[in-house]
Amino acid sequence: MPKRSVLAPLNSPGATEEVPTFPESPDAAPAPMRAARVARVGAAMTVAVVRATAKARLAPSEAAAMQARADEQHRGAQAVLRALGVTLRVEGPPPTVPGLVVPNHFSLLDVFVVSAAVRCAMTGRGDAAEWPVLGRVAEAMAFLGVDRTQVRDATAFARTVRQRLADGVNVCVFAEGTVSDGTALLPFKTGAFEAIAGTDTFVYPCYQQLVIGRSGPIRDLRPLAWHREPMPRSVWRTLGYFPGTAVVRFGDPIPALGETRKTLAAKSRDAVDALRLSVQHDWAGEEDRS
Repeated sequence: MPKRSVLAPLNSPGATEEVPTFPESPDAAPAPMRAARVARVGAAMTVAVVRATAKARLAPSEAAAMQARADEQHRGAQAVLRALGVTLRVEGPPPTVPGLVVPNHFSLLDVFVVSAAVRCAMTGRGDAAEWPVLGRVAEAMAFLGVDRTQVRDATAFARTVRQRLADGVNVCVFAEGTVSDGTALLPFKTGAFEAIAGTDTFVYPCYQQLVIGRSGPIRDLRPLAWHREPMPRSVWRTLGYFPGTAVVRFGDPIPALGETRKTLAAKSRDAVDALRLSVQHDWAGEEDRS
Protein backbone atom coordinates (compact mmCIF):
# COMPACT_ATOMS: atom_id res chain seq x y z
CA MET A 1 0.00 0.00 0.00
CA PRO A 2 1.25 3.53 -0.68
CA LYS A 3 2.53 5.42 2.34
CA ARG A 4 0.96 8.78 1.55
CA SER A 5 -2.30 9.95 0.03
CA VAL A 6 -1.44 13.29 -1.57
CA LEU A 7 1.61 13.88 -3.71
CA ALA A 8 3.69 16.82 -2.56
CA PRO A 9 5.41 19.06 -5.13
CA LEU A 10 9.01 18.11 -5.83
CA ASN A 11 11.58 19.81 -3.56
CA SER A 12 8.86 20.60 -1.00
CA PRO A 13 9.01 19.37 2.63
CA GLY A 14 6.51 16.60 1.89
CA ALA A 15 8.20 15.38 -1.28
CA THR A 16 9.60 11.88 -1.54
CA GLU A 17 11.22 9.86 -4.29
CA GLU A 18 9.21 6.77 -3.29
CA VAL A 19 6.71 5.70 -5.94
CA PRO A 20 3.55 4.04 -4.57
CA THR A 21 2.64 0.67 -6.03
CA PHE A 22 -0.87 -0.61 -6.68
CA PRO A 23 -2.14 -4.06 -7.64
CA GLU A 24 -3.57 -4.60 -11.10
CA SER A 25 -7.32 -4.18 -11.38
CA PRO A 26 -9.18 -7.54 -11.43
CA ASP A 27 -10.77 -6.33 -14.67
CA ALA A 28 -7.48 -5.09 -16.16
CA ALA A 29 -7.23 -5.42 -19.93
CA PRO A 30 -4.71 -8.01 -21.19
CA ALA A 31 -1.43 -6.91 -22.75
CA PRO A 32 -2.52 -7.40 -26.42
CA MET A 33 -5.56 -5.18 -25.86
CA ARG A 34 -3.41 -2.49 -24.22
CA ALA A 35 -0.93 -2.65 -27.10
CA ALA A 36 -3.78 -2.21 -29.59
CA ARG A 37 -4.96 0.84 -27.67
CA VAL A 38 -1.46 2.32 -27.80
CA ALA A 39 -1.45 1.89 -31.59
CA ARG A 40 -4.87 3.52 -31.97
CA VAL A 41 -3.90 6.42 -29.73
CA GLY A 42 -0.69 6.91 -31.69
CA ALA A 43 -2.62 7.01 -34.95
CA ALA A 44 -5.11 9.54 -33.57
CA MET A 45 -2.33 11.79 -32.29
CA THR A 46 -0.46 11.58 -35.60
CA VAL A 47 -3.54 12.65 -37.55
CA ALA A 48 -4.12 15.56 -35.13
CA VAL A 49 -0.51 16.77 -35.46
CA VAL A 50 -0.58 16.60 -39.26
CA ARG A 51 -3.91 18.40 -39.52
CA ALA A 52 -2.97 21.08 -36.97
CA THR A 53 0.37 21.78 -38.64
CA ALA A 54 -1.15 22.01 -42.11
CA LYS A 55 -4.05 24.23 -41.07
CA ALA A 56 -1.80 26.56 -39.07
CA ARG A 57 0.52 27.03 -42.06
CA LEU A 58 -2.41 27.88 -44.31
CA ALA A 59 -4.07 30.24 -41.83
CA PRO A 60 -4.24 33.91 -42.93
CA SER A 61 -3.23 35.25 -39.49
CA GLU A 62 -1.64 34.22 -36.22
CA ALA A 63 -5.04 34.33 -34.52
CA ALA A 64 -6.51 32.04 -37.17
CA ALA A 65 -3.54 29.69 -36.77
CA MET A 66 -4.10 29.47 -33.00
CA GLN A 67 -7.78 28.77 -33.51
CA ALA A 68 -6.95 26.04 -36.03
CA ARG A 69 -4.52 24.43 -33.60
CA ALA A 70 -7.11 24.54 -30.80
CA ASP A 71 -9.75 23.03 -33.11
CA GLU A 72 -7.50 20.13 -34.08
CA GLN A 73 -6.39 19.58 -30.50
CA HIS A 74 -10.06 19.40 -29.50
CA ARG A 75 -10.86 16.97 -32.32
CA GLY A 76 -7.70 14.92 -31.76
CA ALA A 77 -8.32 14.58 -28.01
CA GLN A 78 -11.81 13.26 -28.69
CA ALA A 79 -10.30 10.72 -31.09
CA VAL A 80 -7.78 9.64 -28.42
CA LEU A 81 -10.57 9.02 -25.91
CA ARG A 82 -12.50 6.98 -28.47
CA ALA A 83 -9.35 4.95 -29.15
CA LEU A 84 -9.12 4.19 -25.44
CA GLY A 85 -12.78 3.25 -25.18
CA VAL A 86 -13.56 6.27 -23.02
CA THR A 87 -16.95 7.95 -23.26
CA LEU A 88 -16.88 11.69 -22.61
CA ARG A 89 -19.59 13.24 -20.46
CA VAL A 90 -19.55 17.06 -20.15
CA GLU A 91 -21.77 18.67 -17.52
CA GLY A 92 -22.48 22.26 -16.47
CA PRO A 93 -22.11 25.58 -18.32
CA PRO A 94 -19.21 25.47 -20.85
CA PRO A 95 -17.05 28.55 -21.56
CA THR A 96 -18.76 31.23 -23.62
CA VAL A 97 -16.04 33.88 -24.05
CA PRO A 98 -12.27 33.20 -24.00
CA GLY A 99 -10.98 32.79 -20.45
CA LEU A 100 -8.98 30.51 -18.15
CA VAL A 101 -10.19 26.93 -17.90
CA VAL A 102 -9.01 25.66 -14.50
CA PRO A 103 -9.37 21.91 -13.81
CA ASN A 104 -7.85 19.53 -11.28
CA HIS A 105 -4.77 17.54 -12.28
CA PHE A 106 -4.01 13.93 -11.37
CA SER A 107 -3.21 11.81 -14.42
CA LEU A 108 -1.40 11.75 -17.74
CA LEU A 109 -4.79 11.67 -19.48
CA ASP A 110 -5.96 15.01 -18.08
CA VAL A 111 -4.74 16.93 -21.12
CA PHE A 112 -6.82 14.73 -23.43
CA VAL A 113 -9.91 14.73 -21.22
CA VAL A 114 -10.01 18.51 -20.80
CA SER A 115 -9.10 19.17 -24.45
CA ALA A 116 -11.86 16.81 -25.57
CA ALA A 117 -14.37 18.68 -23.41
CA VAL A 118 -13.45 22.23 -24.40
CA ARG A 119 -11.54 23.96 -27.20
CA CYS A 120 -8.46 25.45 -25.54
CA ALA A 121 -4.71 25.96 -25.51
CA MET A 122 -2.95 23.81 -22.93
CA THR A 123 -0.30 24.95 -20.45
CA GLY A 124 2.17 23.01 -18.35
CA ARG A 125 5.77 22.34 -17.47
CA GLY A 126 8.37 24.25 -19.40
CA ASP A 127 10.28 21.08 -20.29
CA ALA A 128 7.25 19.25 -21.70
CA ALA A 129 8.21 20.24 -25.24
CA GLU A 130 11.41 18.20 -24.79
CA TRP A 131 9.60 14.94 -23.99
CA PRO A 132 9.80 12.18 -26.61
CA VAL A 133 6.76 12.03 -28.94
CA LEU A 134 4.57 14.21 -26.70
CA GLY A 135 6.95 17.10 -27.27
CA ARG A 136 6.18 17.02 -30.99
CA VAL A 137 2.47 16.99 -30.22
CA ALA A 138 2.89 19.92 -27.84
CA GLU A 139 4.73 21.91 -30.50
CA ALA A 140 2.02 21.30 -33.10
CA MET A 141 -0.73 22.32 -30.69
CA ALA A 142 1.01 25.54 -29.58
CA PHE A 143 1.44 24.28 -26.02
CA LEU A 144 2.39 26.95 -23.47
CA GLY A 145 5.20 25.91 -21.15
CA VAL A 146 6.42 27.87 -18.15
CA ASP A 147 9.26 27.54 -15.68
CA ARG A 148 7.66 28.77 -12.47
CA THR A 149 11.07 29.23 -10.84
CA GLN A 150 11.97 31.99 -13.29
CA VAL A 151 10.21 35.32 -12.76
CA ARG A 152 11.07 36.53 -16.26
CA ASP A 153 9.64 33.36 -17.79
CA ALA A 154 6.46 33.71 -15.72
CA THR A 155 5.99 37.28 -16.95
CA ALA A 156 6.40 36.20 -20.57
CA PHE A 157 3.95 33.35 -19.90
CA ALA A 158 1.30 35.79 -18.67
CA ARG A 159 1.73 37.88 -21.84
CA THR A 160 1.34 34.79 -24.01
CA VAL A 161 -1.81 33.75 -22.13
CA ARG A 162 -3.32 37.19 -22.78
CA GLN A 163 -2.42 36.88 -26.45
CA ARG A 164 -4.10 33.46 -26.74
CA LEU A 165 -7.24 34.91 -25.20
CA ALA A 166 -7.09 37.86 -27.61
CA ASP A 167 -6.81 35.31 -30.44
CA GLY A 168 -10.15 33.87 -29.32
CA VAL A 169 -8.83 30.70 -27.65
CA ASN A 170 -9.46 29.53 -24.09
CA VAL A 171 -6.36 28.72 -22.05
CA CYS A 172 -6.31 25.68 -19.76
CA VAL A 173 -4.20 26.05 -16.61
CA PHE A 174 -3.53 23.21 -14.16
CA ALA A 175 -3.26 25.59 -11.23
CA GLU A 176 -2.10 22.94 -8.75
CA GLY A 177 1.22 23.12 -10.57
CA THR A 178 1.76 19.36 -10.31
CA VAL A 179 -0.26 16.15 -10.08
CA SER A 180 -2.19 15.07 -6.99
CA ASP A 181 -3.25 11.48 -6.38
CA GLY A 182 -6.91 12.27 -6.98
CA THR A 183 -7.96 12.20 -3.31
CA ALA A 184 -7.80 15.98 -2.71
CA LEU A 185 -6.80 19.23 -4.40
CA LEU A 186 -3.35 20.69 -3.85
CA PRO A 187 -2.96 24.45 -3.22
CA PHE A 188 -3.40 26.56 -6.36
CA LYS A 189 -0.46 28.52 -7.77
CA THR A 190 -1.35 32.15 -8.43
CA GLY A 191 0.95 33.00 -11.36
CA ALA A 192 -1.38 32.12 -14.22
CA PHE A 193 -4.18 34.21 -12.74
CA GLU A 194 -1.99 37.29 -13.10
CA ALA A 195 -2.72 37.20 -16.83
CA ILE A 196 -6.42 37.99 -16.36
CA ALA A 197 -6.73 39.53 -12.88
CA GLY A 198 -8.83 42.69 -13.05
CA THR A 199 -9.80 42.17 -16.70
CA ASP A 200 -13.20 41.71 -18.30
CA THR A 201 -12.99 37.94 -18.68
CA PHE A 202 -13.64 34.80 -16.63
CA VAL A 203 -12.21 31.78 -14.91
CA TYR A 204 -14.06 28.58 -15.85
CA PRO A 205 -13.60 26.10 -12.97
CA CYS A 206 -14.07 22.44 -13.80
CA TYR A 207 -13.48 19.06 -12.23
CA GLN A 208 -12.63 16.00 -14.28
CA GLN A 209 -12.73 12.41 -13.15
CA LEU A 210 -12.25 9.04 -14.79
CA VAL A 211 -15.00 6.57 -13.95
CA ILE A 212 -13.69 3.11 -14.68
CA GLY A 213 -14.75 -0.49 -14.21
CA ARG A 214 -17.18 -3.02 -15.59
CA SER A 215 -18.91 -3.36 -12.21
CA GLY A 216 -19.41 0.38 -11.69
CA PRO A 217 -17.38 3.49 -10.86
CA ILE A 218 -14.29 3.06 -8.70
CA ARG A 219 -13.93 5.21 -5.61
CA ASP A 220 -10.13 5.10 -5.40
CA LEU A 221 -8.50 7.11 -8.21
CA ARG A 222 -4.94 6.65 -6.95
CA PRO A 223 -4.03 3.81 -9.35
CA LEU A 224 -4.86 6.14 -12.25
CA ALA A 225 -2.74 9.02 -10.98
CA TRP A 226 0.76 9.77 -12.26
CA HIS A 227 3.05 9.25 -9.27
CA ARG A 228 6.13 10.72 -10.98
CA GLU A 229 7.09 7.24 -12.01
CA PRO A 230 8.50 6.58 -15.48
CA MET A 231 5.84 7.67 -17.96
CA PRO A 232 5.62 4.32 -19.85
CA ARG A 233 4.91 2.50 -16.59
CA SER A 234 2.08 4.85 -15.65
CA VAL A 235 0.59 4.76 -19.15
CA TRP A 236 0.69 0.96 -19.28
CA ARG A 237 -1.07 0.63 -15.91
CA THR A 238 -3.70 3.20 -16.88
CA LEU A 239 -4.43 1.46 -20.18
CA GLY A 240 -5.55 -1.59 -18.24
CA TYR A 241 -8.53 0.19 -16.71
CA PHE A 242 -10.55 1.05 -19.82
CA PRO A 243 -13.22 1.16 -21.16
CA GLY A 244 -14.89 3.74 -18.98
CA THR A 245 -16.23 7.29 -18.78
CA ALA A 246 -14.54 10.67 -18.40
CA VAL A 247 -16.72 13.16 -16.55
CA VAL A 248 -15.97 16.88 -16.88
CA ARG A 249 -18.21 19.14 -14.82
CA PHE A 250 -18.02 22.93 -15.21
CA GLY A 251 -19.02 25.33 -12.46
CA ASP A 252 -20.34 28.85 -12.75
CA PRO A 253 -17.86 31.29 -14.40
CA ILE A 254 -15.86 33.46 -11.99
CA PRO A 255 -15.50 37.09 -13.19
CA ALA A 256 -11.91 38.33 -13.13
CA LEU A 257 -12.94 41.98 -12.99
CA GLY A 258 -12.08 43.52 -9.63
CA GLU A 259 -10.05 40.49 -8.51
CA THR A 260 -6.35 40.01 -7.81
CA ARG A 261 -4.41 36.91 -8.82
CA LYS A 262 -4.58 35.68 -5.22
CA THR A 263 -8.32 36.15 -4.82
CA LEU A 264 -8.93 34.55 -8.21
CA ALA A 265 -6.78 31.56 -7.26
CA ALA A 266 -8.61 31.17 -3.94
CA LYS A 267 -12.08 31.45 -5.49
CA SER A 268 -11.13 29.06 -8.28
CA ARG A 269 -9.81 26.44 -5.88
CA ASP A 270 -12.96 26.64 -3.76
CA ALA A 271 -15.09 26.24 -6.88
CA VAL A 272 -13.11 23.25 -8.22
CA ASP A 273 -13.19 21.58 -4.79
CA ALA A 274 -16.96 22.02 -4.61
CA LEU A 275 -17.25 20.43 -8.04
CA ARG A 276 -15.02 17.56 -6.88
CA LEU A 277 -17.34 16.81 -3.98
CA SER A 278 -20.45 17.08 -6.16
CA VAL A 279 -19.09 14.75 -8.86
CA GLN A 280 -17.95 12.17 -6.35
CA HIS A 281 -21.28 12.36 -4.53
CA ASP A 282 -23.32 11.99 -7.71
CA TRP A 283 -21.27 9.11 -9.11
CA ALA A 284 -21.23 7.33 -5.76
CA GLY A 285 -25.03 7.51 -5.94
CA GLU A 286 -24.98 5.95 -9.40
CA GLU A 287 -22.72 3.19 -8.11
CA ASP A 288 -25.10 2.49 -5.22
CA ARG A 289 -28.03 2.26 -7.67
CA SER A 290 -26.18 -0.05 -10.08
